[in-house]
Amino acid sequence: MQHSRYQSGFSVVKLLLPILFIGCGIMLFQYLLDSEPDHKAPVPKEKTWSVQVQTLAVERLSPEIEIQGKVEAPDRFRAAAPGAGWVETVNVREGDRVGAGQVLVGLDPRDFTTALTQAEAELADIEAQLVEGDIRFTQDQAALLSEKSILELTRKSLARSSRLKKQSLSSDAELEEAQRALMRQQLLVNQRELAVKSYDSKKQQLEARKQRVQAQMEQAHRALERSLALAPYDGIVSAVNVAAGGRVNAGTEMVTMYSPSGLEVRGLIPARYQNELALALDGGQELVARAANSATEEEALKYLLVRLAGEAKPGGVDGFFQASVPATAGLSPGALITLRLKRPSQDGLYRVPPTAIYDNTRIYLLREGRLAGVLVDIVGAALFEGESIRLISSDEISAGDRLVLTRLPNATTGLKVEAIETQ
Repeated sequence: MQHSRYQSGFSVVKLLLPILFIGCGIMLFQYLLDSEPDHKAPVPKEKTWSVQVQTLAVERLSPEIEIQGKVEAPDRFRAAAPGAGWVETVNVREGDRVGAGQVLVGLDPRDFTTALTQAEAELADIEAQLVEGDIRFTQDQAALLSEKSILELTRKSLARSSRLKKQSLSSDAELEEAQRALMRQQLLVNQRELAVKSYDSKKQQLEARKQRVQAQMEQAHRALERSLALAPYDGIVSAVNVAAGGRVNAGTEMVTMYSPSGLEVRGLIPARYQNELALALDGGQELVARAANSATEEEALKYLLVRLAGEAKPGGVDGFFQASVPATAGLSPGALITLRLKRPSQDGLYRVPPTAIYDNTRIYLLREGRLAGVLVDIVGAALFEGESIRLISSDEISAGDRLVLTRLPNATTGLKVEAIETQ
């Protein structure tokens, strides 16, 4: 019986022991909760980005167009051989500077004097024939009067023979001879009349031949003169295609040269600016371009847009520029040059650096400590103090607005920023 009570007490202990452990654990957890320090969870602070800003000012500005041009010599002089012949002298080389009237190339004059001598001889022959024709005409006129007088006498003789024959005082043979004499004399008169009447037409033929020979002689004179190729102006020799002792044919290009003052730069102007520039030229406005590779506008050589091509191309129209100081331009035909052409001035434009424009459509302004995105139209580019800038316009911008210059990779409207003022 005592053993039974012992087992019953052990069972109660086994039952109460887990409950005791659980209760102790709950009390320990509650103690730890009550002993936890009292503090609030941290709230993340909004980051502020430091940016450089620039105050915008509305201006009247001239946008620029970048044009790729090629130097051309539209008034290039090309000396061609006036006829077949042999080259006697070559006095210049490619690149030589020559003066007006200087002999560039000389052909053997003997190749051209023969034709001139022949023309002169033929002309002298025709003039002699004209003189002879005048003398013969005068003689034919006098002879015609005599032949007509003889014809009249022959008629009278025939009439007399006819009367005598009727009176049986002459024979048939005498009458027939009188008739033959009249016919012969009539033939002579007709020949003289034909000679007198045909004089004018023969003289016209000789005059026509004379004019033709005179033209040939003038042509031979010009060919002889052009056998010496002379420089028509001060310029630079660009090509020499012959050598002394060589033979050339008529029309062979012997030497070419150009004048530096006549050089032009041809460049393609985009079609969207064609009407604008055409109207400006028609209105007498001076449109100036400068070499793009110059450090400053003061150092850049000026080129004036003088005209537009008569025919347009798919991409636009060619513009022709002349250097304002041709003698010091240092240009050569065929050279490539990049020009920056100033378009007509426009009001309501703002200057901004290219890095301040996002996606070519918008900029960011600083308003009330946050970014404000603004859509803009890029009117063009320009060069200020040696740096390329963009000219923009927008109805959402006002003079005095502060442009954000610092380019932020996460730029978006509402982003908090602080300004670092810059000039």
